[in-house]
Amino acid sequence: MALKIIQDPKASPTTVKLPRRIEIDMILSSTELSEKCRFVYTLDDDHDVVFDGGSKQDERDNEVARAATPITHRLSLVQRSTGDKPSSIQLIQDIFDGIGTRTRTRIKLTIERGQA
Repeated sequence: MALKIIQDPKASPTTVKLPRRIEIDMILSSTELSEKCRFVYTLDDDHDVVFDGGSKQDERDNEVARAATPITHRLSLVQRSTGDKPSSIQLIQDIFDGIGTRTRTRIKLTIERGQA
């Protein structure tokens, strides 16, 4: 019940104009034949960028096998009209394995100026 990161999570694109959908790609494996894992994405409270539902968090579930398992998550980011547009944001990804052990990674995204 342990996860191994074969390929670190990578965002595509890494430089965005908001609103924008990004893809997070990674490859994981498990010490089990298969286990259900939960992925929690969190945006920094200091900035007024949210997921398209208006929340600072988005969750996904995936099965991770013992063999290298490619995983892609599509996340849509928007800028609330009330806040200043940051030059960059940090997307925190927490992966919880079948027994709840957390693995944390951080993904930096650059925000292009010129569009709110």
